[in-house]
Amino acid sequence: MESFIHFGMGPSRQKDDDPFAITFPMGNSKLALVSLSDIGKMVCACFQDPATIGTTQGAMSDALTCKDIANLFAKYCNFPDVTYNDVPTEVYASFGFPGAAELANMFRYYKEFEDQFISSREANETALEKMGGTE
Repeated sequence: MESFIHFGMGPSRQKDDDPFAITFPMGNSKLALVSLSDIGKMVCACFQDPATIGTTQGAMSDALTCKDIANLFAKYCNFPDVTYNDVPTEVYASFGFPGAAELANMFRYYKEFEDQFISSREANETALEKMGGTE
């Protein structure tokens, strides 16, 4: 989740009188989000359970639509409003910043295989208990 801020994916605007916005090619599909804190908790849970060493474990803090993410930015960053701009994958790929085409392809996968992607990020119950639960 910190990637939104640290890698320039958070709300921005073109001009001072424009609304803040986030732009992704995700439609109404959900993104699996994970915070650095939850990654650390999952690693700690894996170290506590030797059976998980060498296995693939999911880690996800939340799964939200980009509209939901925009609303959270507005709420917690004290912006008057944050808009979600949905663009076609090809348009996102053409934005011209380093990695735009690769990110567009990643988002295409997330959108086209949303159910599989989200379910692959869910932590198992044992790990959740060792991480401190689901709440």
